[in-house]
Amino acid sequence: MDNKAVAINMIANGLAFIITIAISFFLTPYIVVTLGTEAYGYVSLINNLISYLSLASIAVNSMAGRFVSIHIFQRDMNGAKCYFNSVFITNIVLSFIIVLLLIPIIWKLEYVLNITNDLLMDVKVLLIFVLINFIISFMTTIFNIAIFVKNKLYLNSLRNVEMAMFQAALLVGLFCLFEPKIYYVGISVALSGCYGMLWNIYYTKKLLPQMNISKKYFDFKAVKELIASGIWNVVTKLSAILNDGLDLLICNLFINPLEMGILAISKTIPTIMYRIIGTLSSTFAPGFTKIYAEENNEDLKKSLNDSIKILGFFMSIIVAVFIALGEKFFSLWVPSQDPSKLHMLAVLSILTLIISGSTAGIYEIFMITNKLKINSIVVLGIGLLNVLIVLVLLKTTNLGIYAVAGVSSTTAILKNLLFTLPYAARCINQKWYVLYKAVIKNVLSVFLIVLVSFCIKTQISADNWGSFILLAGACTVLGTIMNMFIVLGRNDRLYLKKIIISRLKVNNMSS
Repeated sequence: MDNKAVAINMIANGLAFIITIAISFFLTPYIVVTLGTEAYGYVSLINNLISYLSLASIAVNSMAGRFVSIHIFQRDMNGAKCYFNSVFITNIVLSFIIVLLLIPIIWKLEYVLNITNDLLMDVKVLLIFVLINFIISFMTTIFNIAIFVKNKLYLNSLRNVEMAMFQAALLVGLFCLFEPKIYYVGISVALSGCYGMLWNIYYTKKLLPQMNISKKYFDFKAVKELIASGIWNVVTKLSAILNDGLDLLICNLFINPLEMGILAISKTIPTIMYRIIGTLSSTFAPGFTKIYAEENNEDLKKSLNDSIKILGFFMSIIVAVFIALGEKFFSLWVPSQDPSKLHMLAVLSILTLIISGSTAGIYEIFMITNKLKINSIVVLGIGLLNVLIVLVLLKTTNLGIYAVAGVSSTTAILKNLLFTLPYAARCINQKWYVLYKAVIKNVLSVFLIVLVSFCIKTQISADNWGSFILLAGACTVLGTIMNMFIVLGRNDRLYLKKIIISRLKVNNMSS
């Protein structure tokens, strides 16, 4: 695996998320104070509803990267063009179908969701703009393939930084110049999506000039092959929706819009964490694909374990520090809300990251090896069970939103431990237990860092942002030092030390 490319991609992704987090950090409490808890809940709910439409996109697009890149690596440009154009044309057709189907739903949205009268029109307009952004992304998603094939994912991260800054600036400007409306969020998302689309088209022309658009390369057989493989990713996505993507909808329909808003606020930081791990794990996909194309299972096993160590090194610190300090964070961030309630809901939402935070890269293996069926069936069954358990608990207990937030994490942890790890090893023809060692180290790391962070919290009173940053910084530094010995092995530490020394020598020589 190209460690340099992975490092560049991860640094760029990290920068993108730091800026995204900073923007969300300032905008979320502003929206809550300006528009109210319920309005913020509708923003999150509409984003979730639109994400359900990705099921149509996944059926065709989830395996496109695999087929196009493998044909390029094998120097079969005509085959690559065939899949590229077949996906693009199919996306255009599906986009028009989706729009036609959603027009009546938007028109009668009040019969679908529980929406207060004073927010009804604003929610409809919000849905329209978020849908526009989805359609733009859907029609042009194949153009993301260029930076994947060339392993230049950092370019996408840099554009994401610009898009996030543009979106935030536009949103603040609209709030300042006009009467605050929740659909301003949709307007800013749609316009920033157009910006990203133009850059993706540019990168395709620059990095893969051979991938020209031409209907002569369209092949219905290629579409059928993509759907046959991608249908199991649809099942996996549906399972993810059943596990935690229905939480706000369930709150809206079975509890009330206010509780939906509270849950949406509590999930802001967990959502950012999941996006971080999803983006970081995707940086390993190009390397995994290349190794698989070379039919080297031993290298693939080593790369998988390396990804677990790298992802676990960072995510265990983030998760552990938030578990320990989350209540103090919420009390400062949204002082108008109950920090204890928000903290408990957030912790319930991120418990699964204790395992999946380090193993997220493993899911790329199912796509790369084109062994999606069993994984998809298992996660679908767990997703259906999850929804059933939540509805039963809502009916028979007073747990309310705690049931909505906690059940999915419990089932996800069991699924990762009992199925994902051994099945991924089987997919690359390895012993079922080869991936557990690195995961166990990361789990141990989370518990120890939480314990140490709680001890530090008793010594530092975090009553303002300055003292909280000091507290979080101290916990993070100690967590990093601990992970150097818990997560990383001796060879990893020696390799890291070698890199640092070489960099210092270069800097000294240049000075």
